[in-house]
Amino acid sequence: MVIKDFIPETFKEFLQNLINSTDFKWHFNKNCTIEGNDGIFQFVNVVVNEQGYLSPEYDKIKPLIYFFEMHTGLKIKGIRRMKVNLLTKQDIPESVNKLATHTDVSLNEEDFVSFIYYVNDSDGDTVVYNSDKTEIIERASPKAGQCFWFKSNQFHNATPPKEHDTRIVVNCILQIECLK
Repeated sequence: MVIKDFIPETFKEFLQNLINSTDFKWHFNKNCTIEGNDGIFQFVNVVVNEQGYLSPEYDKIKPLIYFFEMHTGLKIKGIRRMKVNLLTKQDIPESVNKLATHTDVSLNEEDFVSFIYYVNDSDGDTVVYNSDKTEIIERASPKAGQCFWFKSNQFHNATPPKEHDTRIVVNCILQIECLK
């Protein structure tokens, strides 16, 4: 589900300036997925991980969670992971990009949602698939200031940009009071 005008313009600009600053630390990741079998590289900045790590940027990026809760009405119980992803322009065939299709949690975990906050305008859609990965359920195009969310146990993937230089997102996995 897409949420337009997810945050105020001033906070949108604040995040863009923070993430685009020379002080923002990027780490090379040779695969988009944790499984590590897709060969689509990206740069990441881990803000929160499963082991409880909190980056120095955590307090600056954390308000996204409150905006998410406000827009969706979902009760947040915790953060499993939050990171900033930067995909660069890559001419990846659809068959290769399909290798990056994954879930953010195991299929039986019903109490997690994922949201993608788009930092910049770009091409490179986020695509959500049905349970056997044969049909597209929903897709969202990167538009700065928008949020796209779905259940974390749904198959999905990001598409690297082909026309823009970068596609930058904040990716967050939240534990919530269970969705029915």
